Amino acid sequence: MNTPDISNLNYTELAQLRDEVIARIKEMRENGIVQLRATIVEQAQILEVDFEDLMPKKRRVKRPARRYQDPDNPDNRYGGKGKKPQWLKDALASGRTMEEFLVDDDKVNDKGTSDA
Repeated sequence: MNTPDISNLNYTELAQLRDEVIARIKEMRENGIVQLRATIVEQAQILEVDFEDLMPKKRRVKRPARRYQDPDNPDNRYGGKGKKPQWLKDALASGRTMEEFLVDDDKVNDKGTSDA
């Protein structure tokens, strides 16, 4: 590999060179991705494998059901696991109980929001 001598370049020239290097790296990466994709598709066709079968399935993360909600502010929610949010800590410190915030499943729709 022939490495250019950059010791005599000024700041502007170095900055321009940096931009050119970054652009070239991006171009080479994009071309490499195109070539890689073509190779994978070709090999998948040879093996009679659907390209989608080669890709890992995306797993959906199931969010915990909302178990507690502030009746005064429905945006304040707590699933019952982990640290209690500040709004709930404050309410409990003022004498309220967890049962007061328990969500009635009959009043919550599929989206986890109140139908009321």
